[in-house]
Amino acid sequence: MESILSIPTPQEGSPDDGGPVRGDTQEASPSRTPPTVAETLDDASGALSDLRKSLHRLRAAIDRTGLHQRHESEIGQVLLVGQRKLTELVVQAQAQAAQIIASAEAEARDIVSNARDEVQQMAGADRSASPAPADTVRQLQSAINGFEQVNHELLREITALRHALDVDTREPPEN
Repeated sequence: MESILSIPTPQEGSPDDGGPVRGDTQEASPSRTPPTVAETLDDASGALSDLRKSLHRLRAAIDRTGLHQRHESEIGQVLLVGQRKLTELVVQAQAQAAQIIASAEAEARDIVSNARDEVQQMAGADRSASPAPADTVRQLQSAINGFEQVNHELLREITALRHALDVDTREPPEN
């Protein structure tokens, strides 16, 4: 950007280039006449108008820069709030998964305990009575097999949940 105090270089068609001056239809004479007050005021007015336009463009650019900075700040705030919410959700999910695992383990213990009680009752009843009929033995074996399948399924679910929790806790949340 040129300094306001610098002396402009003559341009074609300006009074300083030795060419025709505004309104002149004849060739300029070799001896130039100094510009009139009106021409000087007209030139100053044009320069002032150009300066006002430049100032207006600079102010608009400054306003746009400030607006961009506010938008960037707002986006950053939204991202931080999103990260906090995500962290809260991960903590809640881990607590729920731990609660599900504890509940499944308790249920598995109850099933195993009930199965043992039934087996002991059947065994106690069978000792006092005559040998158990084949149909009762098959029912007992079927019940034991059912409990075994349920226990295996619960064990798989508990293992999968524990693995999921281990993976989540090993990866710290990003800030």
